[in-house]
Amino acid sequence: MRSQANDGQHQHAAIGIPQRRKLTIAPLVNPVMVKEFRSRRFGRMHWMLRLAAASAMASLGLTYVASLGSMDWGPQTIGGLMVLFQGALIVLLTPALAAGLISSEVESGGWQLLQMTPLSATQILLGKLASVVWPILLILVSTLPGYVVMVYIEPAMWLQIRQVLICLTFTAVFSITLSLACSSLLSRTATATAASYGALAAICGGTMLVWLLRDAPFGHSAVVAALTINPLAAGLAVIRAPGFAEYQLIPGSWWFAAFASTLFLALVVLRTHQLTRPQ
Repeated sequence: MRSQANDGQHQHAAIGIPQRRKLTIAPLVNPVMVKEFRSRRFGRMHWMLRLAAASAMASLGLTYVASLGSMDWGPQTIGGLMVLFQGALIVLLTPALAAGLISSEVESGGWQLLQMTPLSATQILLGKLASVVWPILLILVSTLPGYVVMVYIEPAMWLQIRQVLICLTFTAVFSITLSLACSSLLSRTATATAASYGALAAICGGTMLVWLLRDAPFGHSAVVAALTINPLAAGLAVIRAPGFAEYQLIPGSWWFAAFASTLFLALVVLRTHQLTRPQ
């Protein structure tokens, strides 16, 4: 019996299936998340810290320009630029981080190896999701000093900035779940990444095109309907950025983002359940 157990352990080691976590991984840390950070090109901590520092410096730079008064920019314009800056970072980085979480494992055959580990499908999915949530959360937190300076300059903007942060959070959740849904449905990473970028470009950029053509040929109601599905536009409307102050997009935009994100997440869970079934 002992020889058979040793043979089984040697077979598991031969095909690279981990049977216990390394000492460098804390007991409560998901090893799949650690694996994603270590294997991702920009997953190392020093890259994340550089990204956070660059975001914080950019947000503080915008508010510094506004406080000097060297340009005729009001707090609404500065706030709109900060919302666009954060939204662009989220939309550009999220598909690159999330679109290959499942499709890359299916494409390379690594999903079968993950199934052979002691981890459940829920733990695998949560670990992969956490590897995307932490960098995006770091981007959101790193720009908070700029908003703090804006509140110090204009205390009456506290309620608007709080609503803007909610809009940006919905933008991040919507982008992550959409990219993860594309990753679960498509078996090739390149196709999933292209589909994620295309969908986000249509939602965030396409609705802005409708806004640019407001009054001719699109009316006010058509522009509101188009911008409601864009959580980034809701942040611009809340901060009363030039051209967006006349639109009331919340809470309709929040309800849409919450419903769509829930739908995408349910689709990911269903697809993951299908992938974990015996072939």
